[in-house]
Amino acid sequence: MRILQFTAENFKKIRVVEIVPKGTVTTISGRNGQGKTSVLDALWATFAGKKAIPEKPVRKGADKSRLSATLSDEQGHPFLLVKRTIAGDRTTQLTVEAAKGAQRPAGTPQAVLDSLIGEMSFDPIAFIGLPPKEQVNLLRTLVKVGVDFEAIAQENERDYNQRREIKRRAEQLQTEANAISFSPGLPKEKINEVEILGRISEVGERNKTVVARIEEKTRLAGLLRDAEEAEQRNNDFLAKQRAEVERLERLLELARQTLSAGEAQEPRLQSAVAEARLAWEQAQGADLEDTHDLMDELERARLVNREIDRRGRHEELHAQSAKLEREAQELTRAMEGREERKREALAAAQMPVEGLTFNEEGVLFHGIPLQQLGEGEQIRVGCALAMASNPKLRAIPIHRGESLDDKNLALIEKMAEEQDFQIFMTKVDTSGKVGIVLEDGMVESVNE
Repeated sequence: MRILQFTAENFKKIRVVEIVPKGTVTTISGRNGQGKTSVLDALWATFAGKKAIPEKPVRKGADKSRLSATLSDEQGHPFLLVKRTIAGDRTTQLTVEAAKGAQRPAGTPQAVLDSLIGEMSFDPIAFIGLPPKEQVNLLRTLVKVGVDFEAIAQENERDYNQRREIKRRAEQLQTEANAISFSPGLPKEKINEVEILGRISEVGERNKTVVARIEEKTRLAGLLRDAEEAEQRNNDFLAKQRAEVERLERLLELARQTLSAGEAQEPRLQSAVAEARLAWEQAQGADLEDTHDLMDELERARLVNREIDRRGRHEELHAQSAKLEREAQELTRAMEGREERKREALAAAQMPVEGLTFNEEGVLFHGIPLQQLGEGEQIRVGCALAMASNPKLRAIPIHRGESLDDKNLALIEKMAEEQDFQIFMTKVDTSGKVGIVLEDGMVESVNE
């Protein structure tokens, strides 16, 4: 299917242009800014509709753009008549009618065109001039690979950033763990400090009883001492009184009375001394228990337990770090799994050109990066890709044809003839003698 005739009015820089392609290559030439690119954009907008209509499709001063084209069938006979009008707000009206003697395919007008066009905007020369990653992005729009590369890239970027943060934290925890030192040969379990404190408390309680007994015996010893002192004082008193009896005859009666009172007191004091002595002797004695060994045992237990705590913290940090490392490995496996799905999808994809593949870095032809191919080979690949992208409406645009030398132009023309394709090419030219010459959005001349 080919384009037999094309007309554009008031589209972008075009005033009115009518093109009747003759031969394989239709060259649209003229000075810069005369509407050459607008012609190729108008072709694409005619068939693709909304997705190909620019932001400002209508020429300044006009109310609408009008586009029309006549398409042929496989035998070259008129087949479909396409007419599209475009308003300034990009709303569009489309009619697709059958040519005389032909039968229009079923479906809405745009559906009919969608079934015919491929990627009419695919410029093979522009493609080979793109940076590698942009070539990949364009090729991905043409090839159905069964996976969403953008989604995979976003998920991998998310997981990569998460893995980087997890690994940073894991390294930090491992560094903290390595900074904790502890003594070798520690027991598996911590020593029970509470049990040791219990034993110390029991000794303390027993020592309280001993202290009470000591205090009681001390009190009784004091009573015994007081009684003995009282007895001694009484004995001293008796001795003094007996001496006074001999000296103080005049006071004999009084001394006898005093002596009688002292003698009466003596048995009572002797009894008190005896009772105090007996109580002191019978009082229960005891020695205080030494807690130094238990306190030493408690201090050793505390030292060991602190070491065990350090060991536990070391093991805890190490375990946390190991857990984070496992999480990082899971993220790595997830990313590798997505990359494997991409490789499998690419391997299973039906490439439009045999030997053509691509990865994240660029497009390859028989394993060689496209940029490393010779210029002619690059053009062959680009044209083959464009042709494969437009299997029904066999038309290919080429912008900036002035960048091609005669050899490469001949190569493109030969490929188009062999594959029965039309080439619509713009070319900056000031001679006015090349192809269809535009001047201020109109056809100035047509050179056969």
